[in-house]
Amino acid sequence: MIKSTVESNKNGSIELLRFFFAVSIVGIHLEQISDFDLFHNGHFGVEFFFLVSGILMAQSANKKLTKLQENIPESTVYFIVKKIKVIYPYLILVMVVSFFFYCLPHYGGDVVSIAEDLVNSVPDLFLCMMSGAGFSTSICPGIFWYISAMVIGLFILFPLYLKWNSASRMILFPLLGIFCLGYLQLKMGYITLTWESSGAVYYGLIRGIGEMAIGVVCYDVANFIQRLNFTTFGRAVILVFEIMCFLAIVVFINGKWYCPQSVSIFFLIAIFVTLLYSGVPFRIKCKRAISFLGKISLPLFMTHITVFNVICEWCGPDVFYGHGLDVLLLCTVVAICSFYVVSFVECHSSDFRKLLIKS
Repeated sequence: MIKSTVESNKNGSIELLRFFFAVSIVGIHLEQISDFDLFHNGHFGVEFFFLVSGILMAQSANKKLTKLQENIPESTVYFIVKKIKVIYPYLILVMVVSFFFYCLPHYGGDVVSIAEDLVNSVPDLFLCMMSGAGFSTSICPGIFWYISAMVIGLFILFPLYLKWNSASRMILFPLLGIFCLGYLQLKMGYITLTWESSGAVYYGLIRGIGEMAIGVVCYDVANFIQRLNFTTFGRAVILVFEIMCFLAIVVFINGKWYCPQSVSIFFLIAIFVTLLYSGVPFRIKCKRAISFLGKISLPLFMTHITVFNVICEWCGPDVFYGHGLDVLLLCTVVAICSFYVVSFVECHSSDFRKLLIKS
């Protein structure tokens, strides 16, 4: 067992990056349907989120490792359920809005097509997309592939981490991450794959498992770095390196070039996240505003495709041209509204439960 020296409270730097990379993902999707001219390589934001998922998995496991190891199946299910409880309200919200404001108007009176989309959306309710059982429908956008890959990947990695903690951290996960990403790079020439099939599962799942495994390694390295007693000069060197990493990532994400060695960009992001998570040379405090930006990153990620679809259905595809920034701001407003709607439902969940279940 490794004792965590990283503070359990939220890291302000990571929360800011959550929002930045969520915006970059919205940007790359917006660029595909408009003349929006930013975040041409914004899909690399997914790499950040997979890395952070692996880091948070390791952090959560290490808080009560001995206790969790007493009943690994139960601990795993409890851990996954906690994740799903955060995701599911937004999933339901998106599917309901998509059905009434996009699916029904899009198909008009075509009852057969509507029924097909409803049936095909059933596996999506169980986050099974990346297993090969799911479909991208008008009701459940394909962007949810990431959520599916994360949940399935955590279901695999978390029990392994509990069962063989030291061996997983030091041997299994580093090798798993390297071989998963190396396989994608060798097979397809890049790692940012989603719906392409390997014959058994989608490449997006392999990508997620590999990157979350590397995230666990980042967690261990961050703890190691924080335990070191750096000199003032040493801290200054790390700060300069962090700034250089961030600038390189920003330049690449906003650049119009294609990087054949996408795995190199991933490891650059991994190094940057590791240093920020370690809190060396300093940790940005997670003030209320910073925390809020981190919180709306999930609804921003999950709702933006639905916003695009509804706008396209009701206003036509041409409305995006010349209004890319306006649409990005609208997506942010919708994400904020979604966050407050979900927060309201969660605050009154006990009242809703009483309507269905006797105490």
